[in-house]
Amino acid sequence: MKNKYIMVGIISALLFGAATPASKLLLNDVNINPIILASLYYLGAALFLFPFSMSQFTREIKHLKSDKKDFYRIIGAIIFGGIIGPICLLFGIKLMDATSASLLLNFESVATAFLGWLLFKEHISGKVVVSSFLTLVAGVLLVLNQDFSINWGGVLIGLACLDNNFTATVEGLTPATNTIIKGLAAGLFNFILAWLYYDLNIELINVIYALLVGGFSYGLSISLYISSARYLGATRAQIVFAINPFLGLLLSYFIFNDLLDLKFFFALSVMIIAVIILYIERHVHLHEHLELEHEHEHTHDDDHHSHSHPGLPAKTKHIHRHYHTALTHSHLHYPDIHHKHRH
Repeated sequence: MKNKYIMVGIISALLFGAATPASKLLLNDVNINPIILASLYYLGAALFLFPFSMSQFTREIKHLKSDKKDFYRIIGAIIFGGIIGPICLLFGIKLMDATSASLLLNFESVATAFLGWLLFKEHISGKVVVSSFLTLVAGVLLVLNQDFSINWGGVLIGLACLDNNFTATVEGLTPATNTIIKGLAAGLFNFILAWLYYDLNIELINVIYALLVGGFSYGLSISLYISSARYLGATRAQIVFAINPFLGLLLSYFIFNDLLDLKFFFALSVMIIAVIILYIERHVHLHEHLELEHEHEHTHDDDHHSHSHPGLPAKTKHIHRHYHTALTHSHLHYPDIHHKHRH
């Protein structure tokens, strides 16, 4: 069973990684405008996920109406993660080779760690600092051309990686509902933006291709990742999913046969070391949890959710408002919504 869900996680990473070479083909060979493509991707993801999330979608919309913090966070996720981020990413992919663009997506771990520390006061360890520094060095190598001029495509991809924190801090929505709301709102906004300022003369077959890439690389990928995380746990599933930039790199290389120089291979080596350091980090110490009542997606196979639901398996993810008693214990943890304590 475990190997099955490791494979599910790998397929999820492969689908997400495939978005970069697919985007390069649609942007350069078909010449679709990046803003239109961003719109179609997110609409495709929302349309794919909605039939599987109808039962919980209405309840989670009601949650947003009553929880102002999550409401403002999802607005931030729409603006930065659904509108600005995808546009920057696709313009960046258009301006640089797909192989380097795929590798640069590893910068998301650096951006997430830095913004989590700066804006949300999350703890970062020495290993995270070293990993982030190495990833930054590799990113700089990829962004600088041979004549030391700047490849602005790489800069735009780096900016696109800054969106993850807003999405991750929305506690009361499942990833699927989060993606549906973000996809519909951002997709429609970008479509209107493109309609006002650009020529929408695009063949129907290419619209279908773009919607399918969005549905598979963003919609189905998220669904498979959630399934993998339910059985492997969030940390192990994230480790498996972190291979997506490298899978995208391999696909891009075989599709486009990009010319790779010594600088690229040095950046690749540094990036691999950075990822290894990040995922061998183990953060364990005695810490205290205060009394808390909140609402978020959770399972009952951890040390924090001791309430019970008759007939519900412990590994099943579900979402409702629940209460935590005060607790002091020690275990492996990361700065998730239950572990934002000071160090």
